[in-house]
Amino acid sequence: MCGGDILDIRTLENGRKVFKCNKGNDEGHQELLECVICHLPKTIWADYGTICGGCGLRFLAGELTLTEEQKAGIKKWTVTV
Repeated sequence: MCGGDILDIRTLENGRKVFKCNKGNDEGHQELLECVICHLPKTIWADYGTICGGCGLRFLAGELTLTEEQKAGIKKWTVTV
């Protein structure tokens, strides 16, 4: 992935952390936001950028309980096949 360590570089006003790779220059090493469920740095989102794709899949598989607001955010982006 980045070839270095993922470091906590700052905390947003809402308490979410922002991470970045410490190796290389700033180009090509995007900032990663913290998932509000698993609290890991992520780039793929299941909603508007708060719940990561992994937690979204866990919810759809019935392994995770979310609030009604979180469910609505994920369902907006869910496609029924």
